[in-house]
Amino acid sequence: MGDDEKVTAKSKVWDRLFQVLAIMVIPLLGWGIKLEVNNAVQDERILELKKHKMEAQSMREATTKNTHALIRVETKLEAAAVTLKDIKDILRAP
Repeated sequence: MGDDEKVTAKSKVWDRLFQVLAIMVIPLLGWGIKLEVNNAVQDERILELKKHKMEAQSMREATTKNTHALIRVETKLEAAAVTLKDIKDILRAP
């Protein structure tokens, strides 16, 4: 076996190896692109959920404020009812 045959055999091995590696790169690129797309979708979903969380917190705060306001109104109505009863009793008294 001469030097030319060894070089040619090595060249063929390297060509085959290069072809195999090239074939493996294509699915790897597809997988990488898919991961990037999935990460971008996840990031968007996280932002959307954070927005909904902030809206829910805002609604909860508004509900709490409304509850406190309703309690104050009920207290005032009860006081007004007692006052009205006192006035009725005074007007009915002989």
